[in-house]
Amino acid sequence: MKKTNAPTDNLAEKYFNIAEVILVVINADQTVDRINQKGCKVLGYKEKDIVDKNWFDNFIPEALRKDVKAVFDKLINEKIKPVEYYENTVLTKNGEEKIIAWHNTILKDEKGKIVCTISSGEDITEQKNTEDELKLRSEITEQVKVSVLTTGLDFKINWVNQAFNALYGYSLDEVIGKTPDFLNIEPLSDEIQSDIYQTMFSGEAWMGEVVNRRKDGTTFLCELDIFPLKDKNGNIFAYAGHQHDITERKQIEEEILSVSNIPAENPNPVIRISSDKTILYANDSFNKLLTNAGLSEKDAIKILPDDLYRLIDIALEEGKPHIMIEAKAADRVISYNIIPIMEQGYVNLYGRDVTEHNKLERELKDKVKDLEQFYEMAVGRELKMKELKEEVKGLMVRLSKYE
Repeated sequence: MKKTNAPTDNLAEKYFNIAEVILVVINADQTVDRINQKGCKVLGYKEKDIVDKNWFDNFIPEALRKDVKAVFDKLINEKIKPVEYYENTVLTKNGEEKIIAWHNTILKDEKGKIVCTISSGEDITEQKNTEDELKLRSEITEQVKVSVLTTGLDFKINWVNQAFNALYGYSLDEVIGKTPDFLNIEPLSDEIQSDIYQTMFSGEAWMGEVVNRRKDGTTFLCELDIFPLKDKNGNIFAYAGHQHDITERKQIEEEILSVSNIPAENPNPVIRISSDKTILYANDSFNKLLTNAGLSEKDAIKILPDDLYRLIDIALEEGKPHIMIEAKAADRVISYNIIPIMEQGYVNLYGRDVTEHNKLERELKDKVKDLEQFYEMAVGRELKMKELKEEVKGLMVRLSKYE
């Protein structure tokens, strides 16, 4: 077979084989003229098993073969213009399909006829799969019911999800470039913001409750959870936060306290326990939990918080409540507030079903991890692509000298 003027000098040969991208020369008759070491590694073949073989019949998946061949023939016969960049799939020795991002050029003979193509390719299979996964996760994050926003290192907002729009009434275009403190109307807003900044700079998470204002001017009590996003080396590259409207929760807590002397009327679980750990009373809601768990009242401790008896002693000794202590009852998670009634020497446990709330928080944490991966990959990919493009550009210039 007549060979094309592929690179043969020592320096070009060196670059051809040490390049960290695939380099392949395909003749007009569709056979492989040359391929570098990277190309052999990706395909899983030795060079002798690739050179002189029909590229499309041997290294392109059968489902794509006909169409890709047709495009190549049109290119060789100059019926279409060369495409500098495209992505397609190659078939490896073990039958695996890999997605390659190709950069292409053509070589012509002295009569101006196209004799071969020179292509450089990067295996982007993992990147594509990750992008698809991140896209899916991003779409899921958009659907999560908790308001989420992210900022750059300058604390200026660069992304919010749909739940943020639903909670505050602002679109991304309306808040991008602003710092989140414009939402806050706390009298001590400056002090709170200073505390948040100091906590973020230290690499820790900040949690608290503040009064925030929606676009329509209405206000609500907001629980904030703000945290830094870090790359694999532990360097902070962004910040994220989510906001819960806890107005209703606070109202429920107040209602619980308001019915502390009439627990039978409380729609949530209420149980009264004496200082000697005897159950003095349990309302209908708590008894239903026992029934659903297949337990009797004597086994009530099995669905109450761990270390409950010690907490009761501390509450009665100090005269202070213990709040938001969780326990599992069958398929439900109940959060209890232990309120000491000092005069009578017993405690009331006021429960609230937080099953869905906890599920939502776990989902949100997963999405935050996805955001960290997304940011890290986006930054890394941009730098890698820039390096590869520069390398390919240099190789193309060198190879084109053999035209």
